[in-house]
Amino acid sequence: MYCNKCGFLSNEGDKFCINCGNSIGNDTTQAINSEPLVSNNNTLSTNETIQTNNSISNVESNSSINNTPNAINNNVNNSPKKTKKWLIVGIAGGISVVILIILIVFLGGFGNPVSGTYDCKEMNYFSGSLSDNYSVTIELNNNKSFTYGPYNDLKNNRISGSYEYKIKEKENDNNVKESYTVTISGNKNAYVINGESHDAEFTAEIEFGFVKTSGKKEATVILDNSYDTYYCYER
Repeated sequence: MYCNKCGFLSNEGDKFCINCGNSIGNDTTQAINSEPLVSNNNTLSTNETIQTNNSISNVESNSSINNTPNAINNNVNNSPKKTKKWLIVGIAGGISVVILIILIVFLGGFGNPVSGTYDCKEMNYFSGSLSDNYSVTIELNNNKSFTYGPYNDLKNNRISGSYEYKIKEKENDNNVKESYTVTISGNKNAYVINGESHDAEFTAEIEFGFVKTSGKKEATVILDNSYDTYYCYER
C-alpha cells in the first residue's frame, strides 16, 4: 500500500507510513489514486497525464482545423493558374505544328536543292565552249513553280508552270557535284509569246549537273527534248 503523502510503499496491513508516519488506514481508493505511474517523483500522475494528452490533442486538432481553409484556398487559387499555363503551352504547340505543315506543303519542304534563279549561256555540247552573252533565264522557285524564257525578257516571252525533281547521282560524298532530273510542266495559257498568251501545254525534262562555288550554284543544263545545252549561274 502506498502512502498518500509521500508515496512510500508500506507493508500490507500497516496503519501508519513507516517513512513519514502518516496515517494510511484502509482507504484503497485514495491509495490507488496516489500511486505514481513510475517510481520517478518527476513523472506526471495518471490524471495529469490524461489532461496533458487531451490538451495536446486539442491543440493539434485546432491547428489542423485552422490550417484546412488555407490549404483549400491555396488549391483553389493555384488550380486555374496551372490550367491556364498549360492551355497556353498547348495552343502555342498547336500553332507551331500548323506553321510547320504549311511550310512543308506550300514551300515544298526545306532545302530544295534545285531552287534558284539561273542566268544561262549557250554551251556547245561537243566542245564545251560558251557564248559571250546570256540567252536564257530559268527560275525554279522553292514552292516548285517555274518560269523559263529569254534572258531579261520573261515579261513578254515565257513558259510558266510547275516542276518536280529527283536526284540522279552524287559524284562524291562531299556533295560537291550533284545531278538532278527536273521535269517541267507548263500550264495552259501560261505560254506567252511577244506578250500574248497561247493555249498550249509544255512538258520537258531538264538535266541539271550542279557545281557549288562560293555559296552559289552553277549548273550544266541539257533540255532532253531538244538537246539544247546551257551553262547556268545562280543569281
